[in-house]
Amino acid sequence: MAKKRKGLIEQLKALIGLEKEPELMGAMCYETHMPSFVTLKCDQCGMEKEYDQFLMTEDDEIIATVQQIQALGYDAKVLRTCAACANKMGFKYKDGTPLLDSVMYCIFYFKNKGQAEYHVTRSEDPDDYKAVLAFLKKEDRFYDRNEALHWVADNKEEIKRMTGITF
Repeated sequence: MAKKRKGLIEQLKALIGLEKEPELMGAMCYETHMPSFVTLKCDQCGMEKEYDQFLMTEDDEIIATVQQIQALGYDAKVLRTCAACANKMGFKYKDGTPLLDSVMYCIFYFKNKGQAEYHVTRSEDPDDYKAVLAFLKKEDRFYDRNEALHWVADNKEEIKRMTGITF
């Protein structure tokens, strides 16, 4: 069941100072290959462009995680957006430079119960969405895309950025 902002603020504050077990790290093995491309359409303007299919598997993981957030009763969505549209929305890289045209960007829209306007942010990192999902489910930990275990409390800043919850 979706919570109101006040309830989510209290839940996020409760993460401060949690006792945590040490994090375990795993090895990563992969095989190199030439990239294959897929044609994608911008959800904002409809422009079509070819992108590296490897990067799109992360988008699919993001979309699946957002669907799980929706299943909890939250109004959430993610749109695949071209650089031109994302730049028009004011999104830039951390250093302030405009977004590059080589990838699609994931724009995340989130509303908690009773919130009138969407909080809108950008993230192409599936783990940011997984941290939000684990937080909303009141879980202590979550597995990232490489199956490493992370504490939700260690991701407070990402959760704040993704949900717009501040206190």
